[in-house]
Amino acid sequence: MARPRAKGNGEGTLYKRPDGRWCGQYVVGWVGGKPRRITVVADTKHEADRLLSAKKRDHAEGRLAPPQRQTLAEYVAWWLANVAANRLRPRTLQSYERTLALHCLPYLGGLRLQQLAPRDLQTLYAERLASGAGARTVQYLHAVLHRALHDAERLEMVGRNAADRADPPQVEREEAPTLDLEQGRALLAAVRDTPAEGLVALALLTGLRQGELLGLRWSDVDWTVPQIAVQRTLSWVLGRGPICVPPKSKNSRRLVPLVPQAVEALRRARIRQNEQRLAAGPEWQDGDLVFSTRSGRPLSPRNVRRDWFGPALERAQLPPVRFHDLRHTAASLLLSLGVALTTVQRILGHANIGITADTYGHLLPGMATEAMRLYGEALSADELQQ
Repeated sequence: MARPRAKGNGEGTLYKRPDGRWCGQYVVGWVGGKPRRITVVADTKHEADRLLSAKKRDHAEGRLAPPQRQTLAEYVAWWLANVAANRLRPRTLQSYERTLALHCLPYLGGLRLQQLAPRDLQTLYAERLASGAGARTVQYLHAVLHRALHDAERLEMVGRNAADRADPPQVEREEAPTLDLEQGRALLAAVRDTPAEGLVALALLTGLRQGELLGLRWSDVDWTVPQIAVQRTLSWVLGRGPICVPPKSKNSRRLVPLVPQAVEALRRARIRQNEQRLAAGPEWQDGDLVFSTRSGRPLSPRNVRRDWFGPALERAQLPPVRFHDLRHTAASLLLSLGVALTTVQRILGHANIGITADTYGHLLPGMATEAMRLYGEALSADELQQ
């Protein structure tokens, strides 16, 4: 038998069989650590090459095989392109694709979709944990698979969702680190009159998400009330760069009041940006962004972490918290000052009160104790006798 000829990385192989016919093979997935291949056979090398290219094109474009022959890899490619892409934000879609490509398809991609069983997923989860994947990663994998297989069941491509009866690992919720009032004051002092002032001050004083801040435009700022309108979020998508998308939910599109410290930080940020605009000259790219690079371009999360937020934490001599923890800090400080949970929900733009309660519920018992103490003092015996 002729030795298989590799066509290049990811292109498959062509070889001549003992009977004189030509065979082409292409790896499309893995089962149990072994490759699952598409195979074609033809009388000539040219025809085998043509058939193999057509099969690869069908696989890449997510064209479905007949239901009884369709593999999980083939269904996933179709589902991502035709279902998930219509629902998800680009960055979330990219996360789904990456998770499935790394943690599922190399192991189960070659299995027939209709034959996929709960035990296959349970084994996959155990193997991924044993290989060093974190419990949160495997839990996320389960959520993605459950969503994909739910659609397969809804579209009558399978009789049941195999993920319904597979148990992902449990992940204990960790309380997000936050800054206290003194640390918050120290951070605001550390960023004053620096390029990071507006961004860090607004994050701490409004609780906006990082993407909401990076997508904020000067036209969203109402200086008279004063308040800002959250109307978009800026995301960085691998291979596409920065894109603006609508807020996460209806409640995320909101008006957030500005305290005087935030207004002053924004005014100084605008003066600083106008100076940068003059210095940049024709290189300036005017996108009306409140927070931008020295040439007016969108800031990336890496910019924020490396050039703005990281140095600010060092100057304030604060622990290395994440930028997103400023949002948690704003919520926890508001609640500690007696602000109602529903009001905090509206400020943060959570889709429902359950998200706020689930995220910050651990703070409520102590606050309830203090509230009842104040209530008791208000209704003390001395007051009732008057």
